[in-house]
Amino acid sequence: MALPSVRYMAKGIAPQRRFSQNFLTDVRVAQRIVSELTITPDDTVIEIGPGTGALTKWLAASPAKRIIAIDADERAIEHCSRQPWVTSRCLFIQADVRQVNLADLLSGEKAVLVGNLPYNITSELVFWILDNQEYLTRAVIMVQLEVARRLVAPEGSKEYGILSVAVRQGAKPNLLFTVKPGSFFPAPSVQSAVVRFLLHPHPLPDSLIPGFREFVRAAFSMRRKLASNTLKHWLAIQNIKQDIQLDVIKEFKLSERRPETISPADYIKIFCRLVGVSLNT
Repeated sequence: MALPSVRYMAKGIAPQRRFSQNFLTDVRVAQRIVSELTITPDDTVIEIGPGTGALTKWLAASPAKRIIAIDADERAIEHCSRQPWVTSRCLFIQADVRQVNLADLLSGEKAVLVGNLPYNITSELVFWILDNQEYLTRAVIMVQLEVARRLVAPEGSKEYGILSVAVRQGAKPNLLFTVKPGSFFPAPSVQSAVVRFLLHPHPLPDSLIPGFREFVRAAFSMRRKLASNTLKHWLAIQNIKQDIQLDVIKEFKLSERRPETISPADYIKIFCRLVGVSLNT
């Protein structure tokens, strides 16, 4: 059976600004994104925001054991669930994915994840993926090109920042390819890019991850200043002993380095030394 035109399906749902919807209409891009997941018959696939089904129909044609598509837009769920390519392996859930409990949904399984992430909540969804890394093995996501560059940026580059450090603690990111605005309806004003994450355990215990992110956010609060200055307020709030502060500043040369020159690994080491915890082994 011939698969329906993605451009035709895009006309079935009017994009709504509140959902930050830009529907993918380029079949070749959709196929390539799905192929980058390297789906096997053992894989359960979670799709964030199926929209008109541009990716979902190719997921349904893959050997995946199960496809779980989650969208906050009731119209998208209704539209996708009645398409001719839907099989018994497809499950459609209307929900804000940020509120979904993957432990309950997967029942002990691990999954792979794919999605064209809404631009207005991209960072939140990236952090949600990282917070759920114990349930995921890999992810292929499409984001704004500017965000993609930040996700994969090495230390010392102008794009390197909070997202760069956070991602590399829980994943190995790789920018796969860029996507032009004309591949969407409506066409966004910026280019997009597809990024793959190979997920791995965070080196810190779960209970310390929020504190670590606040620490990194504080470090990047004033990029042009030295790290010893940008961290002053955070150190005062945390009530870190003065001798420990001085030892760490000297050991990592924080009075000579700007935040963007500190590697993700060093951020972890600095944080652990300051709060007095040991790394996971």
